[in-house]
Amino acid sequence: MLVDLSLESQDARTVEQFEATLARAVEVVELRRLFGSPDCFVRVAVADLAAYEAFLGLHVMTLPRVKNVTSHFTMKTVKHATPAEPVGREKTAGPAGPVGPVGPVTAQ
Repeated sequence: MLVDLSLESQDARTVEQFEATLARAVEVVELRRLFGSPDCFVRVAVADLAAYEAFLGLHVMTLPRVKNVTSHFTMKTVKHATPAEPVGREKTAGPAGPVGPVGPVTAQ
């Protein structure tokens, strides 16, 4: 389950309480604060719609100043997220010598 959340206010107390509460929820597997709108992206792992409704009722709807909740149900996962180096950024030389965008630079 993918969820976009927006807050009514961005004051420090609201944001800290929001983040701390969601970070403690075992259903939350990813929590990101965003620039722009929405304010947060949350990836939630639940068994079914009833479990998601329970999650919302216990962890999201009880939080003050939540303005908007948009839930996205995945139809199909085309590509899974994998850790990757940022594209287009060259690394600087390290102890093993110069490094290119995808690994060590070797002479041809």
